[in-house]
Amino acid sequence: MGINCIWLLPFYQSDDRDNGYDVEDYYSINKNLGNFDDFMKFKREAEKRDMRLLIDLIVHHTSNTHPWFKLASHNKNSKYFNYYIWSSAPPSLPDENVFQGKPWTYCPMNDRYYHHIFYDFQPDLNIKIPMLEKKLKK
Repeated sequence: MGINCIWLLPFYQSDDRDNGYDVEDYYSINKNLGNFDDFMKFKREAEKRDMRLLIDLIVHHTSNTHPWFKLASHNKNSKYFNYYIWSSAPPSLPDENVFQGKPWTYCPMNDRYYHHIFYDFQPDLNIKIPMLEKKLKK
């Protein structure tokens, strides 16, 4: 067939509201898809066939049920607050949302709006923060 690479779509723990793109935990595998041992077996089988794996790593946003967002949304002083893009009022900018509605959603827990290019349950990460970049590289 001439195939030498398999592109794996997100398989992280997720609420599965957007086919795994709503990451809840970067270090866990979605239980509906298997476990770490299953993944390692799959990886070894691919290697036996000289096939590479390309893993879709979602670093643009998380799920709003991700522990980082939960902590950030409940406490402005949380170290995770700056992991996300917040505003006291939605900026007067053109709407740039890909899927639905406005790109800003109100969070009553901290009286702020959070930015999301995709669904409102996928808050955007503030990838300009060095601490977050370091965490994602881990």
